[in-house]
Amino acid sequence: MPEKFKRFIRIAFIFFISVSLIELTAFFVSLLLGYYFIAERLISSLITTVFISAILLLTRNQWQAEKVNPQLFHCPKCGEEKPLARIPKNFKQMITGGWTCAKCGTEVFPQNKNSNLIWMGICLSMILIGIAIFLVTYLSQ
Repeated sequence: MPEKFKRFIRIAFIFFISVSLIELTAFFVSLLLGYYFIAERLISSLITTVFISAILLLTRNQWQAEKVNPQLFHCPKCGEEKPLARIPKNFKQMITGGWTCAKCGTEVFPQNKNSNLIWMGICLSMILIGIAIFLVTYLSQ
């Protein structure tokens, strides 16, 4: 991954974490002061920014440069190079960064040490959505 994209991801992460902390503070202050209508309006944007921050945090070191491990960018059977425009054929390819070889049709998945982080991110997002639904239901009563 080029350095400018790493820098962009780092800046985006810092931005979303900062916005999340500001919204979280405003949410709890509005709850403490009894302004429940403000807290109810903040909950959706708070969940969105926390969700985006969690995704950026969990996937920050997910993809390696081709120079580090060139085998990640070639088909193991025929040696065909990974296409520049990758179109995932199924959910597993979409999540892990895999692709289907255009030459031999083999499904290629990169050897990724942090694949559990992807599933942790999905579980974290489901937990956050559950908390959001609970809070919106609780605050609307």
